[in-house]
Amino acid sequence: MEELLYKNDIDIETFSGGKKGIPQGACGLLAAVGDFSLDALLKSAMCLQYRGRIGAGVTLKGIYKDNSFYVFHIMYRSQHKVSELEHVINSWGVHILESQDLVAKRYYYEYDLPIIKRYFVTPPTLEEMMYRGKIKDDYVYIMKHVAKFNKDFMDDARIFSSSKENGTFLTAFELTDIIKIYDLPKYEQEYYEACLIHLRWPTS
Repeated sequence: MEELLYKNDIDIETFSGGKKGIPQGACGLLAAVGDFSLDALLKSAMCLQYRGRIGAGVTLKGIYKDNSFYVFHIMYRSQHKVSELEHVINSWGVHILESQDLVAKRYYYEYDLPIIKRYFVTPPTLEEMMYRGKIKDDYVYIMKHVAKFNKDFMDDARIFSSSKENGTFLTAFELTDIIKIYDLPKYEQEYYEACLIHLRWPTS
């Protein structure tokens, strides 16, 4: 009986299916709600990296909860496009209060990264949203414009996080690289409502 069990054992790659053990685009997914350690979750999710061959991302629900603004995380394909596309965002009637580099400069030398920036943004007034789009809800207004931006400027940029409370951190690299590039351990002491870790590109 023991010999039969060993004989029928199959390795992880075979069990996962696909031509080479895992089909292209396979996902690894880990989620937690409530009180948890971010460090422990990140380490747990690394066990799934064998499935996510084309990128990874971490979404933290509540990372910006003490903020009354929308927070955009944006990738730009070229530095030359940044000012032009910031002007596009301003044309929505929103106000960019502050912009920051989301990634330390040294990682642009170590990795083939797009330009990644964070913006703190206030939505238009109710009157302006009604005038521009007959929309009363600022969440719907922002969502509509972000979706249009990502469609219109697909080859130039991508808004991959756009929430008042939540933040997504992603690249086309592996989870260990995400943790390093965004310095996620610095957020360990924060309290989050939930966390989603997705081992595949894209996550947002």
